[in-house]
Amino acid sequence: MKRKDRPSSSNATEERRSKKTKKTAEAEDAQESGKLDYSSPEKLFSSLLSPTTAEEFFSEYWEKKPLFMQRKEPEYYGTLFSKSDLDSLLKKEEILFVQDLNLCRYEDGNKEYLNGDINTKATASQVSKEVKERKATIQFHQPQRFKDILWQLNAHLESVFGCLVGANVYITPPDSQGLAPHHDDIEAFVLQLEGKKQWKLYQPKSELAQDYSTDFEQKDIGEPTHEIELQEGDLLYFPRGTIHQAVTPKGSGHSTHLTISTYQQSSWGNLMSSILTDAIDKAMDTDVEFRRGLPINYLNYMGLGMEGDGKAKSKQEDFNNQVKHLLTRLADYVDAHGTTDKVATDFVFNRLPPYEQKVEATRDQGESEKPPTADSKVKFRYPEYVRISVGDADNIPIGVFEAGQDSDDENDEMSEEGEEEPEDESMEESEEEEKPKKKGKSKKETAKQKVKKGKKKQKDESEEEDEEDESEEETKGKAKKGKGKREEKKGTKKSKEKKSKKGKKEEESEEEEEDEEESSEEEKPKSKKGKAKKDAQKKKTEKGKKSKKKSESEDDEDDDEEDKSFDIGEQDTGEDSDDEDESDDDDDEGPWVYVHHSLNNIRASHMMNPQEPSVLKFAISYKDALLHLFHNRYDFIPLKSLPLKEPESLYLITSLWSEGLIKIKD
Repeated sequence: MKRKDRPSSSNATEERRSKKTKKTAEAEDAQESGKLDYSSPEKLFSSLLSPTTAEEFFSEYWEKKPLFMQRKEPEYYGTLFSKSDLDSLLKKEEILFVQDLNLCRYEDGNKEYLNGDINTKATASQVSKEVKERKATIQFHQPQRFKDILWQLNAHLESVFGCLVGANVYITPPDSQGLAPHHDDIEAFVLQLEGKKQWKLYQPKSELAQDYSTDFEQKDIGEPTHEIELQEGDLLYFPRGTIHQAVTPKGSGHSTHLTISTYQQSSWGNLMSSILTDAIDKAMDTDVEFRRGLPINYLNYMGLGMEGDGKAKSKQEDFNNQVKHLLTRLADYVDAHGTTDKVATDFVFNRLPPYEQKVEATRDQGESEKPPTADSKVKFRYPEYVRISVGDADNIPIGVFEAGQDSDDENDEMSEEGEEEPEDESMEESEEEEKPKKKGKSKKETAKQKVKKGKKKQKDESEEEDEEDESEEETKGKAKKGKGKREEKKGTKKSKEKKSKKGKKEEESEEEEEDEEESSEEEKPKSKKGKAKKDAQKKKTEKGKKSKKKSESEDDEDDDEEDKSFDIGEQDTGEDSDDEDESDDDDDEGPWVYVHHSLNNIRASHMMNPQEPSVLKFAISYKDALLHLFHNRYDFIPLKSLPLKEPESLYLITSLWSEGLIKIKD
């Protein structure tokens, strides 16, 4: 489900622009952008570093040493952010202390926070008072949530680095310092937007520190390695672990700078930790050597206290050799691609949504794009925001949406509220054919919820069929229906597991037989209730097997009819798929192919709260077609070129298009 972002401070600006000439609007865009080129992620990064090239930066500076770019161009960054922007946000938005904004001051070796109560609204008057009277620095978290140009900046940089990119704005009054000397666990790019600021950088305590530090005392950090004054339009980069502090000089105005942060927890060690964990899990599942018990009472000769014990030396050597042997053996279970897919999908789930979505929505003014046809050329609309992976049912990500299920889920919700579902099979078939054409939104639900809904729907349909049978046979089964259902759950598990996907007709024959049992069971005395249950269960199991044989021929006839509609293998494509048993999922747990994307991500939650994943699930038979589409994601390709038969290929593309993932060219 797509949720609205918090209102952006640029909305009023956009409304004014609509009343101006195109020429004036272009001039305003140029002023807002400055010298930064937002036409692509690569061009933006190049313009951010200019005149240093990206190649030179990564080879000489990245993770190695600071880079200072003195430009003497105050308008270089355009109007990325200013003190007046924050003043406007404080009046229009609900900006909360601590969560969104901190007030802090560092003076005489002590740091002090000057916030109001935690998570209370920060008012413009309150913030202004602390800044003027106590020289407080304003630390404003993740401003890309509120200003479009920063949304565009951070989204492009996330595509460049392949990981999350955050930002903080710091506004400091003259002759003041906000933070104590410290180091961070991120790669930092400092953009000076207003005024001046004097920076001091110091030798790292630990090169490329994995964690951020507590505050240092001045006596503990030594002499600075760099002393730099940033002015408007300048840039400073320094690697994680670099100790730093900054102050606004006397006699100047306030300073505003933007710190862009990235590569947090993105080291080889972080990835290897996940790779080895996955490898051990796989080895434990498939290799008995990893499941063998540890030596009896090995604690008597292993550990620091036992080291150097001559008597246990032989046992210690054997133990260490076994550890080395298993580590060598573990290499056979390493799947770097599989673990990387997990990291990639986590990134896709939490990154900013594409800024271009808003631009296209504004430009199209509600005009709808025609659905794809067999003759269309297609490509991913936002290729940097999509990821393909393969996994089993055990590893289904939270929020998986099975393509083609929009109408089914809506019907499930209606049935829960007491609405009747369509009974006419022709209506069901026509709905099934129309589903790919709907511009639906993915349903965020867990695999358990999906199974639960399927069970409820099947139960409701069975109850309706029971009522019809009862009226025809004039039985009194209504009073005993609940009892019959409980018996069915306990006594027919084996027969259920053997049902075909066309189990609806089979259920009808089973229900008729069940009603006969129920009516006969009513005549038995209560004292024999337990025995009656066991007998009924035994009979139902035998009759279930007979009814399966009877229904197989009917199922074959149905197959010919259903082949005319889209067939996507094991996927739920319409009403019939909801009639399947839970055992269908158990019998075929995958693998499945998943399409993960960021289009439904919520801008207002970026770097603040976890996002709800957006995932489409397809049968494994779609893997080659999806990979072909992904490998050619920057180019239009003919739909007919997909390695998939035409009905299925059209269904695949229509499902992706309905989610907003596909761009069409006829």
